[in-house]
Parts: sequence; structure tokens; C-alpha cells
Amino acid sequence: AALSVFQGFARYERDYALARDQLAARAIATASADQNLFSNAETILTALTSQISASNTGNCQSLLTGVLISLPEFLNIAYFDNDGRLLCSAVAPPSGYDARTAGWWKAAQTDDEFAVTGPEFGRLVQRDVYTATLPSTDATGARTGIFAMPISADWLQTRIAVRKLADDELYAIVDSRTGEVMAADKPEKADELFSGPIVVEEMLQTAEDANGVEWSFAAAPLLADKVAIVFAKEERSLFASTYWHVGADFLFPLLMMLFASIAIWMGTERLISRWVDY
Repeated sequence: AALSVFQGFARYERDYALARDQLAARAIATASADQNLFSNAETILTALTSQISASNTGNCQSLLTGVLISLPEFLNIAYFDNDGRLLCSAVAPPSGYDARTAGWWKAAQTDDEFAVTGPEFGRLVQRDVYTATLPSTDATGARTGIFAMPISADWLQTRIAVRKLADDELYAIVDSRTGEVMAADKPEKADELFSGPIVVEEMLQTAEDANGVEWSFAAAPLLADKVAIVFAKEERSLFASTYWHVGADFLFPLLMMLFASIAIWMGTERLISRWVDY
């Protein structure tokens, strides 16, 4: 009996580790294209910091416009000085545009490296966007301005939604600091599951949807500690075979003890009956 109980615990630990590794592997494999999206944005903005500055915006607009050719996911590239004044933009700004009122501008004031924020309505492009930002600096390291590149929220959502995942599986790109869902193959379900910071670690994490169904998920970093990729699966599907086998491991010794007790009771009853008969 003790051996069967030990086997049950060992099976659960083994299947738990296997499920964790499988979810993490699915998250990383599914996210390879999305990793390229953010790394491409960072590469482009990094290259621009060496060609455009607050004191050198001569060919800025033509350069930014040329960069955007054949990149439908990026809606614009703009360059601002430290006061939020638009120095250059591939797309002409609307009347009265003020970057300082945008969420990405406020977030960028405390970010000294590449970052992605959103979603929010981008007034510069008149669409829902996620905004990639990167500060520019001079030779002394002092900030001279900031580059902003809005990424189409619709484009990203469509890219994720076309992936064929099972009904009990979910893939999402999440702001790991707030839990805000940036894109998911099942947006409504993802909003139910993720409502707080996502801890990017090896351990499986759990969340409950609006119907009370438990989901297990693994998260991997997509953009340092700012954006995470998450792959989730319903626990009843993920551990279905585990529950069955572990239950069997625990029930087997109990059933053996029950059958043994019945056999002892029947044997004892027969023996007593014989004594009475004699």
C-alpha cells in the first residue's frame, strides 16, 4: 500500500514537470514570429538613433518613410525632442497633436531603453496601437529625444487569431507588468485569465476563468521583463491522464485492503459457523 501511494506521488511530480516543460516549449515555439516583430522594431529604432538627432533632422522624413515600406505592421515612425515637440514623422500629424498626453510618452519618461506600451488609441495614426519607443542620447549619454513606432493592434491581433489552437488551449502576448492582454487567439478568455502581473518563471501558474474552470499556463519573456508570451491549457485536459493514474494508484491499495478485509471476514464467519455446528 505504501509503495502504491509513493508511486502516485512520483507519477504526479513527473507529469507536473512534463506539463510545465510542454507548455513552456509550446509558448516559445508559437512565439517565434512575434519575437521577430519586437526585435525588428528595436533594430530599426536603434539604427535610426545613429542617423537622426535633435540637431540633425534634414532628411528625416524621407528616411522614416523609406523604412516603413513593406512593413504593414508598423504604422509610423516619429521623432520627438525632450519637450514632446514633434521634430519628424513619416505620417503628417493631425492638428493640435500633443505627444505629452499619450500613455506611451508618459511611460517613456522613466524608460531608458527599448520598450513597448499599450494598447491605446494613437492620435497620430488614428488607430489602436502598441507603441515601441527608444530614447536617443548624445555623446555624453544625455537624452536628446525619443523615437516612437506605433504597431497596429489590429494587425497583431489578426496574426495571433488565425493560429489554429484547440478549444482548451490559449496563446497570448501579455504586458507582464500589468497582466494586460496585448493580443490573444481567444481575447475574451485571455482577459478573464490575466488581470495582474505575470511572473515569468519555470513553475506552472494557474488562473480561473469566468466559468470557474482552472487553467495552467507557462510564461516566457518576449521583451525582457516587460512583455511575456503565455501558453495556457485547461487543467482538466492537461492533467486528465494524471488524475486517472494517480487516482488508481491511491485506490488500488484501498481496494486490496477492502477485499482482504472481506475475505478475512468471510473466512472467519465460516470458521465460527463450523465451530457452532460441531
